[in-house]
Amino acid sequence: MGEKEEKQNEVKERRVQPSEAGEFMIGILLLAAGLFMLANKVRVSTGWYGLSFGGFNVSSGVVTIPLILGVIWHTISPKRFAPKLLIVLGTLFIVVSIIMSVRLTMLTASLFEYIVMFFLMAIGTGLIIKTVFTDPKEEK
Repeated sequence: MGEKEEKQNEVKERRVQPSEAGEFMIGILLLAAGLFMLANKVRVSTGWYGLSFGGFNVSSGVVTIPLILGVIWHTISPKRFAPKLLIVLGTLFIVVSIIMSVRLTMLTASLFEYIVMFFLMAIGTGLIIKTVFTDPKEEK
């Protein structure tokens, strides 16, 4: 009976205490509020996507050529590895070129707004880390 009671006590000690769950939820809410405020102050814009290597710009149409060649090669010989690699690289080039064309611009805000945003994110992250990485046995 002694071992069974010890195991039950360990299970009870490992359960999340109500105060920890509350701190975790408050941390999530504070972090979400800070990220929401920050996201409202960022403008996202894009242009014609394309890759640039040094001073040489590759237009958006040229970026799709490896994918098209890979698909054609794959239909001719579907068991080879090289056309599959070319399809993956062509898709990767397209995704990278789209990501490279995105521009993030911070809109003007007061110093108070920035302090509130980063304060909410810092406190929220701190509460989340505290509840996730602290051992309840150590606090007692």
